[in-house]
Amino acid sequence: MNIGALEEFFGKFEHYDIRPAINRIFTMACIFHKEYAENFLSDWLAFVLDPERNGIGLEPLRILLDLAEYKKVITDNAKVDIKREYIFPQNCRRIDFIIIVDDEELIAIENKINHREGPNQLKDYSLNLDEFKKPGKINPITDNSMNIDGITKILLKPESNEIKPTNDFVKVSYEDLIKKFKMLQLNFIDDLRAAFFVKEFIIHMEEYIMTIDKSFKIDPTLLKIIENKKMLDEINKKYNKENTNFRDHIRSQFALEFNSEEDWIVNNSHSRYIQIYKESWEECKIHFEMFINSKDWLSNDEKCILVLHYESKSENSKVHIDELKGINFEFSSEVIIKDKSSNKSKTETETEICKYTINNAFYDEIGINRNLKEIVKFFTGMRDTYTSKIDSICSTN
Repeated sequence: MNIGALEEFFGKFEHYDIRPAINRIFTMACIFHKEYAENFLSDWLAFVLDPERNGIGLEPLRILLDLAEYKKVITDNAKVDIKREYIFPQNCRRIDFIIIVDDEELIAIENKINHREGPNQLKDYSLNLDEFKKPGKINPITDNSMNIDGITKILLKPESNEIKPTNDFVKVSYEDLIKKFKMLQLNFIDDLRAAFFVKEFIIHMEEYIMTIDKSFKIDPTLLKIIENKKMLDEINKKYNKENTNFRDHIRSQFALEFNSEEDWIVNNSHSRYIQIYKESWEECKIHFEMFINSKDWLSNDEKCILVLHYESKSENSKVHIDELKGINFEFSSEVIIKDKSSNKSKTETETEICKYTINNAFYDEIGINRNLKEIVKFFTGMRDTYTSKIDSICSTN
């Protein structure tokens, strides 16, 4: 391993800016897994534009038309009919919205969240829409006769969608629309539900639609990690091996102390703890245990927990627990040991008779060797204090 390259990498790493994770707001569309579904979002937009349902009248529609450079004025008492997914009888093409105002003005909206234009789609829509200008046409929503004077054709899309407006369609971006919608005065007092749906639509479009980015940009910090991945993989392998070596070293220190008597077992089959017990204790499910709060034994933020566990479910277990708790065990330590606790129940079937926690136990060579001596000393102290009583408990079970 190139130590110089390693030192250079970590020397610069602290100056890299790490891009924050993307945590989008959970909106109503997320409940139905419809974050980008055009039909779902078009239905939602139809509600926002509908003056009879949105709780704020004509203002959202006026904003949309203003962005489309619509020149006429829609009066406050105008009659607005909205039709979703209108099918043209000429060729069965289906446009997302037609809106008819006072049977005189027609607004057509094609809502393109992510989809591209189909073959001749906008051209066909435009030709079909122009048919509405012919005399004698019937309002397809109300069946009233109408006389369409003007037609406004809108292509509504986020800036990320590269589709271009053609055939008299005018582009309106969601970025511009939502910016204006955010200025709406919503009435949360008199119409809470409608105000919530409009506000939620604004939030959803900001969080999910206006942030669509089809190209992935790699975090500069990640680029540095990728450049040095081979070296970091080698570091990780060496660390994992040394971590295992250290756990095995701890077990050997316990074995040196306990295995002089043949019936003691030092078990390190699990990656996070080492258990010490006598063969005769197995049925009673009593053991001493050294436990760390993650898989890493070598770390500068680990907590090493030393404990006497009693896991029996027998009828006499409560009596035996009380007997063990009654034993006085005071551990005289030369290192800082925090969070001393005893008589603390871990689960219904596992009781911690005695427990000590050493913070930052194995952070450097001096700390490792000093604390390891203290840990061995702790367990030998527990052995000398509790063994005869545990032997008695196990012999009566």
